[in-house]
Amino acid sequence: MTGRPGSVPSVLRTLTLGSAGWETRGVLRPAAQPRGSPLRFPPADDLSAVVDLYWIARWDLAADETMVVETLPHPCVNVVVEQGRSRVHGPVKGRFSRTLAGRGQVVGARLRPGAFRGFDRRPAWQLVNASLTFPEAFGAASGPLERAVAARADDQGMVWALEQFLRERRPLPDPAVELIDRIVERIATDRDLLRVEDLALALGLGRRTIERLFREYVGPSPKSVIRQYRLQAAADEAARGRVTNWSRLANDLGYSDQAHFNRDFRAILGTTPSAFALQASPPRHAPGRP
Repeated sequence: MTGRPGSVPSVLRTLTLGSAGWETRGVLRPAAQPRGSPLRFPPADDLSAVVDLYWIARWDLAADETMVVETLPHPCVNVVVEQGRSRVHGPVKGRFSRTLAGRGQVVGARLRPGAFRGFDRRPAWQLVNASLTFPEAFGAASGPLERAVAARADDQGMVWALEQFLRERRPLPDPAVELIDRIVERIATDRDLLRVEDLALALGLGRRTIERLFREYVGPSPKSVIRQYRLQAAADEAARGRVTNWSRLANDLGYSDQAHFNRDFRAILGTTPSAFALQASPPRHAPGRP
């Protein structure tokens, strides 16, 4: 990590890719998620350069009930298997929202940043806020994979079916993807990096080189990815009920003033930081009550 020892605010030291809270990073209002969902699974060693993780989400709602789930996603492509609705979803610039109803299940693979370029050669900027059918993305229908996933009675078996599909199409190693993975990890873990210029200096790369790599392989710009991870951190702190001073948090996240932070937060998350904290933080019980 760059900078002098202790220069990274303590609130951010735990918000890394390897932190204990990695399961919920990017999930907005985790207390409002379907119970026990999503489940996360690591990739097999031979696909770890391509797949970040696998996930399974389930819901079973009453006939008159709906549930809105929202995420502030990582800058990655997700391969999603759902009966009759399987798609490859590109990176989302900002917030992703879906309204759930009835009963359902989704099995997904979150690819590493830039890794989808090995499966599909189109530039990543064309995938931002977009989705592809399986024939468009892989040249194969999704039906056989949907049936293979549905045929498995256990979670690991469903993940294995998706993993086999990806393994059969595994791309050759690409040094650019390895570099992008290091760049994005640095953004997510080194909170001394506040600007693209800081990132370029820390990595010994030109700003234009980084911006071109992100346009071709990632989709969102490096500036927007830096902002996305900072807002992820803010939302995570709010959801855990740990924010006592929004001005201090804005400063810790690299904002010059709280007003700028508030504008970014509202533009991406659709509400003010304090209102989000009230909606997302776990309920506080009175002393002596469960």
